[in-house]
Amino acid sequence: QPLQQPQRPVEERPEIPPESQEIEELQELQQREIQKLRQSICLRQAELQAVAAAQPLAPFLEELHQQRAELQELQEVQARRVQSELREMEELREQQAQQLRELR
Repeated sequence: QPLQQPQRPVEERPEIPPESQEIEELQELQQREIQKLRQSICLRQAELQAVAAAQPLAPFLEELHQQRAELQELQEVQARRVQSELREMEELREQQAQQLRELR
């Protein structure tokens, strides 16, 4: 929060010389710059907090990726096994058809 000078009632204010007005403008500019810096610091802190909050997820995500890879590998093994069994069944079917033809 910018520091505010206690303001005197209008009738008590002396006439401001140009140098003082320039100084006041510079001070206001400085205050705005300080405010911008504070806002950017707050944003950066929020970003860092988000990153810090995500850190505990890293090992979990790593494990999840590992499990996913294992699952994919198991699915591929299962698919090969099913293909192999289908080929065997097809070969048996052909043998049975051949035997039936020979019996007729």
